[in-house]
Amino acid sequence: GVAWMGLWVVRPLLKSKLHLEPAAGHQLGVEFIPVIHRFAALIVTFALPLPWLLPWGRLGLPFRESELTMLLQAPLSRRQVIQYGLLKSEVGVLLSGFIIPLFVGLGGPGARLLMGCGTWILFEFWHLNGKWRALFNLRQTEIPAALARTRRLLLSIGLVGFYAVLLLALKPFVTQVGAALSGMDYRQVAASLTAVTWPPLLEVLLPPARWLTAPMFAAGGTAFVVAAAPMLLAILAQREIVLRSKARFEENALEHARKKEAKKSPTRRFAKISSR
Repeated sequence: GVAWMGLWVVRPLLKSKLHLEPAAGHQLGVEFIPVIHRFAALIVTFALPLPWLLPWGRLGLPFRESELTMLLQAPLSRRQVIQYGLLKSEVGVLLSGFIIPLFVGLGGPGARLLMGCGTWILFEFWHLNGKWRALFNLRQTEIPAALARTRRLLLSIGLVGFYAVLLLALKPFVTQVGAALSGMDYRQVAASLTAVTWPPLLEVLLPPARWLTAPMFAAGGTAFVVAAAPMLLAILAQREIVLRSKARFEENALEHARKKEAKKSPTRRFAKISSR
């Protein structure tokens, strides 16, 4: 991919008469980072717990059939197999975390690198949370039905109550934000959003998400270390929960792998083409 871009994009660009000069920077983005941080925390507060309301979803630890067969026959513990599944999906999380600051980051390479590390912390926590949820849902199919229904009911009541409180707090806030967005000038809109009064109830609900997103918006290395340390501990704790899961994922992963490979098999593709 790098060679192709260098041959067909970079080389003609360097030969052209186009002069690439750095644009004049402005402090508008830096000035309004606190309000951007608050809105990012609001989005995370709303979106992160939402999938837990659904009793279905993607497979927690997807493996290929040959991969799973090799791992289960090898002298590996269950914990090591789960750890391999987590490491296997880590590449996508890393790429996502470090590509975003290239487009929306502010400042020089050092500031963008810190933002990339902070974005990776957010995505890694979200990624592990999704694995935890998938294994939790799988575990509910293995325990007695009465206990599974009780757990699901308690979880649903808690989340519905949380979203009811969140929507109640958002009602007056949305009116203010709508009025702030009515401005035509970008600076005027940004200034209006900064002056918005955040309801006290919303301020009570936001701290966990603000702590989780704090490394992304840290100003400097010291602030980043202070913000990232507790979140890294939270990631380790959530990773430990996933590694200690008792859900029997092997059968589901094997069945999923066989179906996936059957869909991609040359015989199945030939049958589809023949039927058409």
